[in-house]
Amino acid sequence: MPELPEVETIRRVLYPQILGASIEKIEVLESRLRSPIPANLPSLLRHRRVVELQRHGKYLFFILDQDWVWLQHLGMTGKIFLQAPEDKPEQHLIFSMGLDNGLSLRYHDARRFGYLKIASEKEIHAALHLGPDSLLANPDLSFWKELKQRHVKSIKSVLMDQSLIAGIGNIYANEILACAGIHPQRSLAEIDESSLSRLKRSIRKVLLEAIRFQGSSVSDYYVSAGKKGRFQERFLVYSRDGAPCRTCATKIVAVKEHGRNSFFCPRCQR
Repeated sequence: MPELPEVETIRRVLYPQILGASIEKIEVLESRLRSPIPANLPSLLRHRRVVELQRHGKYLFFILDQDWVWLQHLGMTGKIFLQAPEDKPEQHLIFSMGLDNGLSLRYHDARRFGYLKIASEKEIHAALHLGPDSLLANPDLSFWKELKQRHVKSIKSVLMDQSLIAGIGNIYANEILACAGIHPQRSLAEIDESSLSRLKRSIRKVLLEAIRFQGSSVSDYYVSAGKKGRFQERFLVYSRDGAPCRTCATKIVAVKEHGRNSFFCPRCQR
């Protein structure tokens, strides 16, 4: 599933070409997403102009004129590209939007777990129940100390809880904890202030570095048609079980927890 670095990379790629563009033609080929695409989508979006493109956590917010917002979540396999109309679309095309600048905005989703909603900005934020953005908000030490008073679950589970802090999924939770030297199964309640400070710094460091390398292409994520991200080449622990730790050469360990693999160095992460 695309996480914050992947969605932010997509936002940065789309932004200069979509800002100010008007949606002129909409073709829906498959309406069955996580929630069905509304039948009146063409009438809702036709002739709407994109005045801003924002991101919160793993969600894209296409801010449109007349106070409308098009919310897009990519689910597990969603891909959104800008292409010339004559370019052949990839498989699993869900919808295509023709813009007045001559480009087509296309959304593909093999497993159809993506999500689209058109509403006012207030309605959308009220429905999402997201915590502060893990990069833009850059939650300070007081935020983590306050969470520590309320949560005894593992630090990795806290990082992945979008209602507490938005944008971090399994890949980057593993990488952030490796960078901070914190064991993924440690309870947040047991983590001292020094470790929380390292955690705060590591969140920002890992997310910014991942964005610099345009995200991680480990499955279905592409920056644009045919172009992959490169941060997977720099993973510290994720999907490296049995490989030597880049710091101490101890073998990386993988354990399954709540259906997800946690990867860590048993020597560096305590």
